[in-house]
Parts: sequence; structure tokens; C-alpha cells
Amino acid sequence: MNSFKTLGKEERASFFHLLSLERDFRDSLAESLISALRALSRVESEEVVRSVVGRIAQDADLLEEIEDILDSVLILERQDEPARPFNDYLAEGDK
Repeated sequence: MNSFKTLGKEERASFFHLLSLERDFRDSLAESLISALRALSRVESEEVVRSVVGRIAQDADLLEEIEDILDSVLILERQDEPARPFNDYLAEGDK
């Protein structure tokens, strides 16, 4: 398999084009799934989500991916909070 550095200009352009198509497909798929969930009643939606979460919990690799995504979401949500020294954080845990 070729290294990306060894690809020619046209091959690199094709590679990036494929990446953008994959991103477009993923975005479309995600939007379709969210729309389908919204079309269900609250009870039906909760049942589907419970079923999906149960299946994710049984797949160690997928569970790790989801945990990474949730970590990223938490970081984004808390990025505007004031920072504090790590030693202060550790000292809080000792109390």
C-alpha cells in the first residue's frame, strides 16, 4: 500500500474527494436517523434508543468509540469554564 506522501497530485485530489463524499454520506445518514427518531412517538423513540445503547454496550470497540465521542462533547460543553491549576483540583479531592 502506498504512503500518502508518495501519491501524485491527482491521486491526492481523488483521495480528498472520496473523504468529502464519505463525510457527506455520514452527515446524510446521521440526519436520516435523527429524523426517523423524531418521527416516532416518545415511547417508541426511547425503546429504539435503549435497544441501540444495549447493543453498543455489548461491543467493546464501539463502546470505546462512543466514550471518546462523549468525552469530546463534554470538553466542548465545558470549554468556556474558567481554568484552574491541576494541583488545586487535586487538593479539592482530598477534602
